[in-house]
Amino acid sequence: MLTLKIQNPEIENIFLEGFQSNKEMFFEFVKDSYNKMVLLHSFDNSVKQVKHESEIERLEGIVNKSKTEVIEASNKNDNSKVVELTKNIANCQKNINDKFALFESKQLKYDELSEMYEKKLEALSL
Repeated sequence: MLTLKIQNPEIENIFLEGFQSNKEMFFEFVKDSYNKMVLLHSFDNSVKQVKHESEIERLEGIVNKSKTEVIEASNKNDNSKVVELTKNIANCQKNINDKFALFESKQLKYDELSEMYEKKLEALSL
């Protein structure tokens, strides 16, 4: 059994009109809203941590510069420099791919959650 005491008139009105005084539905909405907030906050933090766009652009710049340097080192027959630059290019390219994959997975999860909650909100509006 759920007990609910609402002291805020605005929340009470939402409960009475939007949820037809259904405590279980109201609590489910509150839990879902909280879960959404937590997940979205996590998503925001992940995006901030990755800083994907600027980091990817920086890495792509390194790759492009290194490719030019590989050609120059190759023309000078500097094989050790070619090997070093090629490894650097491979590492940067792997980092770029990893960052894209991470962002894509976070974006897909965000899209799924957003769609799910939009449907729930629509159902509550009916």
